[in-house]
Amino acid sequence: MRNLATIAILILSIAAAQTPQFEVASIKAVSPEVPFTVRLSGGPGTPDPGLFTCENFNLSNLITIAYSIDSTQYSGPSWMNSAQFNISAKVPEGATRQQFNQMLQNLLADRFQLKFHYEKKEMTQQTLVVGKSGAKLKKSEASEVSMRKSSEDGQTIMRAVDASMTQLAGQLSGELNQRVIDATGLPGNYDFTMHWTEGTSAEEGGSPLYEALEKQLGLKLEKKKVLVDMLVVDHIEKAPTEN
Repeated sequence: MRNLATIAILILSIAAAQTPQFEVASIKAVSPEVPFTVRLSGGPGTPDPGLFTCENFNLSNLITIAYSIDSTQYSGPSWMNSAQFNISAKVPEGATRQQFNQMLQNLLADRFQLKFHYEKKEMTQQTLVVGKSGAKLKKSEASEVSMRKSSEDGQTIMRAVDASMTQLAGQLSGELNQRVIDATGLPGNYDFTMHWTEGTSAEEGGSPLYEALEKQLGLKLEKKKVLVDMLVVDHIEKAPTEN
């Protein structure tokens, strides 16, 4: 019996060691009074693969990154969109992007006690593609992702630095409250600014956002119905366990 118990402990120890984990991770809650600027940098595939940092990130954002989904593919408490955190995590040398995502998943499970299940759901999907006139984008020379939205003189303005088309698709998902996936085939990251006036339009979708996307960035959205896996949050804590 003692030998069996020893073997069981050894198996559990090996399994725990094989689970991708950040070497060190610091999570700090951000006061709502802090100016809202979202920043994301580091991790596998970036100029700083050994250090992942994000500022003013909410739990919804973290889940979409960790599980490679967009904001329309999960359902959880509304407060997850407003509770913001600064995170700094040391990534083990040689970690792949898939292992990095697993590290984020483990961080959410260990520090926020995330529990969830999947459900099938039919929804409208928008596919982001290059327009007939070609993309109107500038390759980025920055090394830190920043995407901000503001309102100025009655217009909505989206400014992006070092953003990929996948990240733009994720941002558009939140804007349209529909799933948007990247099918542009455009590699790398870009700097761009897009502005539009909220209201009705004769263009597809009845939104001037569609017009701005095609006229200013040379991109467009194509719509269809699809069946997707919805991540449904069963439990998550508002405050993480201590660092």
